[in-house]
Amino acid sequence: MRTRSFGNTLPSKWQCVPWLPWNKQKLATSEVVAQLNVPNQILFSNIVTWNINGFHSKYNYIAKMLYDQKIGIACLQEMLFNSARQPLVIKGYETYGIDREVGFRGQAILIDTLLPSYQIPHVEKHLLHVQVLCWSTPIGTIQLDIFLVYLPSGGNHRRDRKKILSTLCQIIIETRSTRPDSKFVILGDFNEPYDSLDHILGKWNNGVFHQMTKGSSLTRFPKFGNPSNLDHVLVNHMVKPYFK
Repeated sequence: MRTRSFGNTLPSKWQCVPWLPWNKQKLATSEVVAQLNVPNQILFSNIVTWNINGFHSKYNYIAKMLYDQKIGIACLQEMLFNSARQPLVIKGYETYGIDREVGFRGQAILIDTLLPSYQIPHVEKHLLHVQVLCWSTPIGTIQLDIFLVYLPSGGNHRRDRKKILSTLCQIIIETRSTRPDSKFVILGDFNEPYDSLDHILGKWNNGVFHQMTKGSSLTRFPKFGNPSNLDHVLVNHMVKPYFK
């Protein structure tokens, strides 16, 4: 079994990885990607959440990041894709996606093909739910329920966001009623401030809470305007020992 590593942090640590603006990045070429150690025999198990602003235009760079950082589970937002025209395919990964025409600007969960997984369908179009059956950790393998949330932005969608989050809380409660030992990891771009999200979660009392990242609360620092906590990591107590 391969233990996880991410930079210089311990396997059970969350860490925010800084990236330069896209116009200052040197994107990997297709030739570079072809020479990378593609995950075909070694199990990858790191987890990443990333708002990428366009999948196909940055395909080579995304693939390089996945392979270099040994990512087993990737939750990607703002994919801006149409699967009928350009299918989401990265060698070594199973892809579960929602088109931009269906959800808000498109989203996808990529799972290492060596990690058995399947999608649990829901009517709500702004969230993805995938169960990973054998996610490896330093203390053994566990099952994970991975949720990717990408909610519409703007004050005119505030009621929609609350409705979608309420639906998410209902799904978690229903899942716990059938599988009491379920382990939830909920990632993505909520477009909802920290305090507001905590208030909604508190109303439902479903056992899900914020998992603070090391050195950051996933705060955005825009060029103009004030920073705001819009991207969050949520877990339940069953997962807490694995993400300290």
